[in-house]
Amino acid sequence: MLRKGISQDQGQIVGFFDKIQIISGRMYIDGWIDAPGIRLSTEIESLELVPDISRADVGPDSPVCGFSVSLKGARTLSYQIAGSSEIISVSLQNFVASATNLVRTGMSLLHFPIYHGRDLISYFLHKDERAGERLERALLPLEWDETIPVSNFGLFGNSQLPELVDPVDILIPVFNAANEVVRCLEQIDQHTAKIHNITIIDDASTDPLIGPILDNWCDLRPNVRLIRNQQNLGFVDSINQGLENASGHVVILNSDAFVPENWLNRLMAPIQTDNQVASVTPMSNNAEIFTTPVVSVGGEISKSKSIQIDQVAQKLDWQVANCSAPTGVGFCMGLSRTWLEKVPRFDTSFAPGYGEEVDWCQKVALKGAKHVGLGSLFVEHTGGISFGAAKPRLMRKSNALINTRYPNFDTSVASFEVNDPLVGPRLALALAAIDSGKPVPFYLAHRLGGGAELWLGEEIAFHLKNDQGVAVLREDDQKDRAVLEIHSSLGVTRGIISKKDLSGFLAIPTQLHMVYSCLVARGDPSETIRICKGALDQLDQLTMVFHDYLPLCPSYNLIGANGKYCGLPEAEKCGSCFEKISKQFKSDFTSIEQWRNTWKELLARSDKLITFSEDSRLHVKSVWPEFGNKIIVQPHTASVLIRRVQLPKSDVVTVGILGGIGYHKGAGVLKKLAQHTDHGFRVVVIGDMDSTYSHERITVHGEYDRSEIADLAKSYSLTCWFLPSIWPETFCYTLRECLSTGLKVFGFDIGAQADALQQHKNGQVIPLDANSQMIKSILSNSQI
Repeated sequence: MLRKGISQDQGQIVGFFDKIQIISGRMYIDGWIDAPGIRLSTEIESLELVPDISRADVGPDSPVCGFSVSLKGARTLSYQIAGSSEIISVSLQNFVASATNLVRTGMSLLHFPIYHGRDLISYFLHKDERAGERLERALLPLEWDETIPVSNFGLFGNSQLPELVDPVDILIPVFNAANEVVRCLEQIDQHTAKIHNITIIDDASTDPLIGPILDNWCDLRPNVRLIRNQQNLGFVDSINQGLENASGHVVILNSDAFVPENWLNRLMAPIQTDNQVASVTPMSNNAEIFTTPVVSVGGEISKSKSIQIDQVAQKLDWQVANCSAPTGVGFCMGLSRTWLEKVPRFDTSFAPGYGEEVDWCQKVALKGAKHVGLGSLFVEHTGGISFGAAKPRLMRKSNALINTRYPNFDTSVASFEVNDPLVGPRLALALAAIDSGKPVPFYLAHRLGGGAELWLGEEIAFHLKNDQGVAVLREDDQKDRAVLEIHSSLGVTRGIISKKDLSGFLAIPTQLHMVYSCLVARGDPSETIRICKGALDQLDQLTMVFHDYLPLCPSYNLIGANGKYCGLPEAEKCGSCFEKISKQFKSDFTSIEQWRNTWKELLARSDKLITFSEDSRLHVKSVWPEFGNKIIVQPHTASVLIRRVQLPKSDVVTVGILGGIGYHKGAGVLKKLAQHTDHGFRVVVIGDMDSTYSHERITVHGEYDRSEIADLAKSYSLTCWFLPSIWPETFCYTLRECLSTGLKVFGFDIGAQADALQQHKNGQVIPLDANSQMIKSILSNSQI
């Protein structure tokens, strides 16, 4: 979004948001105000801005406050001027994501009749509710509305690096920061061949330790040139001095960047093999768009962690783990002699520093050059040592100049971040970064939300609280791909990877704790299971968690082809039903025995099996009695406390239904129940409901927050709750939340829901075969 006014209570414009970009869950905001201060807030984070953050082109005594900030959040932006009581919301829209989703949705709908034509006919002509459920599942939206970047496939190949024969000129500008300088030079000494030329430019350092450090190091190393500036010229002029004395390809290396083994061969490979490449930048912990684990979110790491991450980078195929980029980043950047001949110096308009490498990259790009981000090299970078507190001011100044000269630059960077062509290497290096010596939690999960996602969110939060990163693998719509997420204290990195690369990713952690949560998807998950099981070493741990019954049957909720709970009959009775259900998975399985044997191998390898209720334990044990001693019943604990609700004084019976309601959650039951309602009886769904089963006598509230449940129950004057689910729930968050309100709660006599209802004084079971009239009668007597 561009250029939006900032107003006070009376509507007077006191400033502007010049630019708001939403990238990877963060807002990047540029603007200015002529006011005492402003508070910016998103749905996650807030920030106070005051006039001491002054714009480069405004005097220090001016009340104008220029700002360039980022906040966590991607949905809402609000602001409040200091001294004002009014909070104003800004309308936002992520046009990139919207356009992408529109195209993707359109293509999906075009293909939908081809794959689901039989179900469309069965449902619309014959009112087949089971066909309606299959259509619902096929049309389930993605959990995220953002574009998920796609990794280059074949990351873990082994393309040979070209031999680096000609000397490279390495330029190292220095200003104070003695500790970083010592380590930088030590790393160069250990990992750089003696044939290469090194120019160190001491930019009038004021630290008395710097002189002896540089003298001693230069005396011991051939091919070194030391330039000492009599006065501080700044980064740009220092680099230009080095460029004047260089004759070959050049590397600019900050004195707070620490290179690993074989770094120079890897860095210069794209330049050696492609004359069009002008610059190459490696991955780092602090390198803007080349930062891992999260784009543009820097963080400190230890020396040992840096080595650990680069060891993984070295295993990536350098010809696959690279991409074209809108610019290079000058902390460690290889420059081609071919393009230095065309633009031999950095522009001193950017003195003393920041933005000069962007300007150079844009100039040569206009002449036909390209710039490369390299995922097969990781260089640790401290960042901001030389400029210190002046960094924000210098960045604002350089950004303004870049935007003036190259108006499309910010758009190209935003596009790069959204599409993230380096997401594969970023994920691999992020996975290496969360390997802390303990088994790395690696969850196999779906993308459909619900209780399993709530549980997974709590698991991730627990690990992060204990300083342990988490990996999550989810099934993708295309069977040969998967979605990989890495969660760390810095944020989340998410990308689509090839299953052919999955073994390579799984081999990165020293030790794994793999947790099967749920792989319900639109296809057959057996290939993922096979790869994951094959990747487990002897010391790796495996836990199986039963959020549903997918290992027992492709119909993960045990609803048969007739639309009813099957009760797990003998295998020979499953034949015709299995044949119909398995077609949805487009798999080659021909029998329920074959299906279960695939999962049996995983259960046999597992260390423990977790169910959330006694009923679920019995279901699993009935199929695999030999694993009974592995099963642990571990009920969920409540993470949100729901207030009790007073029973309303009303002659109208209002039945509340909590959660998302599709066919197996009882949508068909509700529609039939609505057909028997009258003015003294109504049904309210607090959540979403499949519109296929909508009825004029069913009120659908829509999305809700769990903290709102008690207030919503009160506002709708609910007299009781009803859980219409027709499958044996393994555990039900919404049921526990309903029970917590103190109102009477009804549900069918199957599954974990029946166990829970029978154990609570405000719970009551209804026979599963009860008709609508009987259900209405029981619910109508809930106040007695």
